[in-house]
Amino acid sequence: MSRNRFLFILTIIIAVALRFIFLGWKPPHFDESINGWFVMQVWDKGYYNYDPNNFHGPLYFYYLQLFELLFGRSVEVMRAATGLLSLGCIFLVLAHRRFVGKVAYWAAIFITISPAFVFYSRYAIHETLFILAQLLFSYGFWSWRENRNWIAYGQMVLSILILATTKETFFIFLGTWAIAISVLSTVQRLLKHPVDKPSKVTLSKAEIYRMVQVSLLAVLILYGLFSNLFADPKAFKEFFDAFAIWSKTGSGKSGHEKPFVYWIYILGRYEWPILLALVLTPFVTLCKGNSQLRVFALIGFGTWLAYSIIPYKTPWLVMGILWPLAFVIGWTLEKIREKFPSKVLLAIVALVLVSPIVQTLRLNFVEYTNDKEPYVYVQSTKDIKVLMDLVNLQIARSPADFNMRLEVMTDEGWPFPWIFGRFPNLHFMPFANVEDERVRTADVILYDSKNSVAIEEKLQSKYYRLPLQLRSAYGPGFALFKASMFDGLISKDAEVKGKQ
Repeated sequence: MSRNRFLFILTIIIAVALRFIFLGWKPPHFDESINGWFVMQVWDKGYYNYDPNNFHGPLYFYYLQLFELLFGRSVEVMRAATGLLSLGCIFLVLAHRRFVGKVAYWAAIFITISPAFVFYSRYAIHETLFILAQLLFSYGFWSWRENRNWIAYGQMVLSILILATTKETFFIFLGTWAIAISVLSTVQRLLKHPVDKPSKVTLSKAEIYRMVQVSLLAVLILYGLFSNLFADPKAFKEFFDAFAIWSKTGSGKSGHEKPFVYWIYILGRYEWPILLALVLTPFVTLCKGNSQLRVFALIGFGTWLAYSIIPYKTPWLVMGILWPLAFVIGWTLEKIREKFPSKVLLAIVALVLVSPIVQTLRLNFVEYTNDKEPYVYVQSTKDIKVLMDLVNLQIARSPADFNMRLEVMTDEGWPFPWIFGRFPNLHFMPFANVEDERVRTADVILYDSKNSVAIEEKLQSKYYRLPLQLRSAYGPGFALFKASMFDGLISKDAEVKGKQ
C-alpha cells in the first residue's frame, strides 16, 4: 500500500470516529431543537414554510427529513446526517489535490481534526452544509478554469443553489471570492507574475445546451424550495426580502454581537495554526506560485475581515475562515518539507496537530456542555439529558406511558417542542394559569424556580423534584416527576414535593 493511500485511509478512519461516536451524549442544542421542530412542521404540512426572519433556507430541513424517513427520529440521526456532510467536506478538500498537489492532504488532515469542524459536525445545524457548498464551488470554479465544460459549470451552479437555499449570507462568500480573484489579478499584474489564464476552449452547441438546462433546472429548484414546493408562488419574493432583514440583524442588536477581535481570540484559543496561517496570507499572496493557493489565502483573510467587521457573530461561522486557511497551513508544511530534513517536518507537524487534537477530544467528549468554552454556545445543560433519559426509560418499561401528561410552564419553551413534540399529552401552560386542573394531575411538570411555591402547593400527589437548568444564561428551574410513575428510576434520596 502506498503512503498516500495509507494516509487517506487513516484520515477517513479518524474523521469517522471523531464525527460519529457517542453522538447521543450531548443534550439537544437550542438551534438543534428549533431545526428538529421545523422538520416536524415539514412532516405535518408537507413542505417547509419559509420565513426570511429565520435566516435559513429550506434545503437543510428537507435533508434532515430524508434521514428521519430512512433511519427514524432522534438527535443522533440528525447529527449523523451532518456528520456525513462533514465527511463530504474532507473528500472535497482532498479532491483539490488536482489543483494544489500534496497541500490538499495537509489541509484535509487539519480539517479532519479541527476542533470547530468536529464540534459543529456533531450538531444538527446548517453550517456544515454551507461549507460543503463553498468547497464544491471552489472545486467547480478551478475545474472550469482548467477545462471549460458543462460538468464544471454544473458543479458551480449546484454549489450556488445549495448556498442560496441554506443560508442567506451566501452573498458574503461569493463576494469575497470575486474580490479575491480581482485582488490576485491586480497583484500579478503589478508584480509581473505569471498569470494562470482560463482555458480558451470553444464550447460546442451541445455543451452550451447542457449548461442552459442546468441553469434552468437550478432556477426551477430554487423557486420550488422557496415557494413552499410550488404551493405559494407569492412566497418566493421572501427569498429577496431576507437580504434586507439580514442586513439589519447583522449590524443591529441581536444578542450575538461580538467585538472585532473575537475571531482572533477564538483562533488563538482553539485553532492557533489557523491564526498563524492568517498572518501568512500577505506573504502567500505576494509570492509567485500556485494561483489557487493565493486565492485561498485571500478568501481566508477576506472572510475573517468581513466576519470581524459584522457585529453579528456566532462561533460556528469560524468554519468559513478555517477551510481556506487550512490550505495555507498545507502550503507552509510543504515548504518546510522541501527545505528541511524529515525529522524537522515531523516535529513541526506534531506541533501543529497535537494541540487541535487535544482541544477536539476535550471539547467533544468532556466539556461539551461547558459554556465557558466559546465553541459551546447557547447549549442546553446536562439536566435536559437527564430529563430525556428518565422519560425514555419510563416509556421503555411501560410503552403506554407515551401518553404521560407533560406540563411545560417555563418562560422559555425550547428545546421541549421538539424533544416531546410527538407526545400526545404535551401541553404548554403560562404560569398565569397555575390554577388549571392539569397542574394538579400532570405526570411531569417543568417550571422556573421563581414560581416554585405557587406550583408546588397545587400538587395532589407525591413528586420527585430534580434541578432543571435549560441553559446557563437562563434562570434555574425544576422538573417534577410523579413518584407513582417514576419509582425505581429516580433515587429515593431525591427531593420530594406534593402530598406524601
